[in-house]
Amino acid sequence: MNICRLCRKEAELRESHFIPKFAFRWLKDTGSPYFRQVVAPNLRHQDGPKRKLLCQECETRFSKREVYFANKIFYPVVSGEKAPFEYDERLAYFVISVLWRDLVDSIHKPGTIETEQIDLFRVVEREWRTFLLDEQPLEKYNQIHLFITDFLTSGVQPVKNFNVYMARNVDATPMHGREFAGAYVKFARFLLFAVLTPYDESKWVNTRINFGSGMLTQPQGLHDPRIGEFLVSRARISNEMYKENLSSKQQQLISEYQDKNLDRLIKTDLGKALTADFLNEVMPVMGTEKVGRNEKCPCGSGIKYKYCHGSAT
Repeated sequence: MNICRLCRKEAELRESHFIPKFAFRWLKDTGSPYFRQVVAPNLRHQDGPKRKLLCQECETRFSKREVYFANKIFYPVVSGEKAPFEYDERLAYFVISVLWRDLVDSIHKPGTIETEQIDLFRVVEREWRTFLLDEQPLEKYNQIHLFITDFLTSGVQPVKNFNVYMARNVDATPMHGREFAGAYVKFARFLLFAVLTPYDESKWVNTRINFGSGMLTQPQGLHDPRIGEFLVSRARISNEMYKENLSSKQQQLISEYQDKNLDRLIKTDLGKALTADFLNEVMPVMGTEKVGRNEKCPCGSGIKYKYCHGSAT
């Protein structure tokens, strides 16, 4: 017997998906039948990562909200439906539950969170856990956001394979810096954020989730340059780690699989993301004046040049 991370009761723990299972099912149905993790891409997986975190009662508590999100928002979005989408209090619960799972795991991994930030994240984890158990509104650390992304078709992108990352990849990590802290999880088209330190909410357009009923509307916008830098950095790191860790043998197997299944793949969502990356060039913005690496990129992204087009140089 072990201790459930949520209710803190002694119980037999279930293997809990960090990212809801329906997301991985959709990724398989619309791409490759296997998954490869960035840190270990030479191993193929048929399902997403799981941890023994929750007892059966708490797992059921979470799964009810996952079914709600899948049916009311996830499948409509990936099927091409456009906002607005009406939602109720189950959406905020779902978002917090996903962010909490990564946070509670990260807290127990040495070196994952900077020392000066660890106390903040521990407080947040406790408050979120209380909310998830009692279903009471949060008085603090309740700034949660949901952003729906899509393929970039502007003809240029800040880093290689940016479309695959933004529209297909799975990622999760605490966000922490000297003056900024938050939690982040993404899967398929959905980016989930919790902002834990002061920020300019006006730069987050139509992304804030209420802890009651509301309307998810579009167009949305993430105009906070710190978030832009963060996302470009995550996409670049993901791409570089994958290439670095992938063996030549696995590269050949992937290439052979793609060649053999090209006609099918090109019609899938994965194929569309790969095509968008192929059509969008990664190149520095040329100009008559030299751009400082810490200055905003001339392309208008709002991101520092070193994280945007400057990352290609």
